[in-house]
Amino acid sequence: MKVTIVGCTGSMAGPDSPASCYLVQAPWRDPVSGQERTYSIVLDLGSGAFGALQRHMDPKELDAVVFSHLHPDHMVDISGLYVYRRWYPQGRLPSIDVWGPQGTAQRIKAVDGGGEGEDYTQDFTCHDIHDQLTWRLGPFMIQAFSATHPVEAYCLRITQIGEGDSPGKVLAYSGDTDSCEGLLSAAQDADLFLCEVGFASGQVDRGIHLDGTRAGTAAREAQVKRMLATHIQVWADKEALARVIDAEFSGAWEYAHSDMVINLD
Repeated sequence: MKVTIVGCTGSMAGPDSPASCYLVQAPWRDPVSGQERTYSIVLDLGSGAFGALQRHMDPKELDAVVFSHLHPDHMVDISGLYVYRRWYPQGRLPSIDVWGPQGTAQRIKAVDGGGEGEDYTQDFTCHDIHDQLTWRLGPFMIQAFSATHPVEAYCLRITQIGEGDSPGKVLAYSGDTDSCEGLLSAAQDADLFLCEVGFASGQVDRGIHLDGTRAGTAAREAQVKRMLATHIQVWADKEALARVIDAEFSGAWEYAHSDMVINLD
């Protein structure tokens, strides 16, 4: 499994990074053609992310999009993906799967400003996520767990599936959440934990986001092998954040940054 940090700034695009977007790829044998190829999904597609994504892949090769929730800093660049696929020079590209909370299709239309007759079904096949849902996308098994956030939101657990459907490496993604059981379920024993850490202790209200203390506690309690601190606010004091994370989690961790690539072998 290869994980590329396309964007990792919290709540908005920043000077050094787009907002949340994570490209997840793995080798896969297409059951229809029998051909070996790279299967690619993105977790979220926040403000500024679609342009940066093109540094890492041709978007026409994207297989699916999975939204943790529908706040703009996690989904607004779906409009760029729509334009790319709808007006591709060699002809309109086929529909791809988009997974997200209830109302994802309507949210896409609202963001893009589509007319009354536009339903986007020629470009995106939308599927609803719900708590405890498990589904397969190519070489990945994905599980969704309800998060604690002001809107419907999910923590995601992505397991690479090997030969004979044997489970392989595990990527966990917090999305946006406060401490909750869903976060721990998604992150349990994960090889890599993408965890939002946008605030130092006491800087954010309960029920909205994690702070450094609660993120470090989640990583420790879930016994993750490695954490990447992400969703970093542009004004964050990273030294202060590091101190409170270190106070709770003694394992391996570092800050995510745009264009960072992690290979989970």
